[in-house]
Amino acid sequence: MSHEASCSSTPSKLRQFVCIEYPGLVNNVDNMLKTLGGVEKISEVYCEDNRRMELRFRPNDVYCKPTCGERHNSTALLLRVVRRRKKKKKPEG
Repeated sequence: MSHEASCSSTPSKLRQFVCIEYPGLVNNVDNMLKTLGGVEKISEVYCEDNRRMELRFRPNDVYCKPTCGERHNSTALLLRVVRRRKKKKKPEG
């Protein structure tokens, strides 16, 4: 999942994205965001140093303990590749 960073320490000219390695198959993005606490919680964790992201597999269950993830800075390149295929012509007849 990519989310555009919106922190006060981020220069406004550069676009920065946050990559979150999610430990599961994402079928519904809204449900995945609920397990991470929502977009606001992700932004809070990103903006504060030494804060860990919490993942709750059952966000509506009060007794569900969170799994915490560490933050790692890295330099990477976000690349989008589109492969175009030629359509095959169907034989007439």
